[in-house]
Amino acid sequence: MKRVFAIFEEISTRNAKITTKVIEVYDIRPELAGSLNRIKLLYPDLTPAEKNVADYIINNLRDFHRLTISEVAQKCKVSEATLTRFAKTCGFTGFPELRTSLIPDILGWQKMRYHRVALKEMSASDSTAEIMEKFLGRTMEASTQALTSIASDHLEEAIEVILEAGKIVLIGNGGSMYLAASTALKFMKLGLNAICYLDYNGMQTSALLLKEGDVALAVSHSGTTRETWESLALAAGTGCTTIACTSRVKSPLAKISDIKLIYGPVQQESEIGLARVIQALTLDLLATMVALRIGQGSRH
Repeated sequence: MKRVFAIFEEISTRNAKITTKVIEVYDIRPELAGSLNRIKLLYPDLTPAEKNVADYIINNLRDFHRLTISEVAQKCKVSEATLTRFAKTCGFTGFPELRTSLIPDILGWQKMRYHRVALKEMSASDSTAEIMEKFLGRTMEASTQALTSIASDHLEEAIEVILEAGKIVLIGNGGSMYLAASTALKFMKLGLNAICYLDYNGMQTSALLLKEGDVALAVSHSGTTRETWESLALAAGTGCTTIACTSRVKSPLAKISDIKLIYGPVQQESEIGLARVIQALTLDLLATMVALRIGQGSRH
């Protein structure tokens, strides 16, 4: 079953009123909605040439659907074969489906066009009110991207194994360690047998002591932190169920996990603070849903 999407064009009249007319209509498979998030999710693992294509799409979303494959190739300075390969890497049958699938994202762009000021770069010359507005906008955009990137079936699977686990070990390093510890505490308050050690030896030892029926949940924004993925690998060797909470679907941490909670990369990887907000949001979503299933949401 297909869903119909229409592209609108604004028309300014002489009395300054704004009206709209439908200029294009497309049929889109529902499962392809949110294609822009998919591109952002895969971005860290794309080749340099494919990143050029992704950058062009992200920065020129409004006009991308109007261009031919040869026009896009010229603008991105890549071959048409690279565009086709990029489309297939992102899960589409080819360039035409990639182009058409971005229509729902264009509609979202239209709805947000009056709020783009909040997503501009902050500077020291901004007023306090401007910085607050921009910070809120950036956080809202990143939070929306995270929640729409997480696969609901993976989240459901994580909830089920956590509820049935004999023991839950949470693993993290650096800033992620404290988020893991906070989540372990939330699980403990719900009556679950959860623990999180704040040192490397403790992480590895607790991972090795797990068994079938237990769960190891590892948290790492990049998914490449050696202490974290090594500890999860040790846990995987015991036969327990492993869960990765990370931004990168092709990271070492994600590759060795049974269940992947992928929340997507922050637009600017230098924004560590924003990345922590997204990590906390994802883990809190998981803990909240576990609490609701237990029937003790008020205690959480």
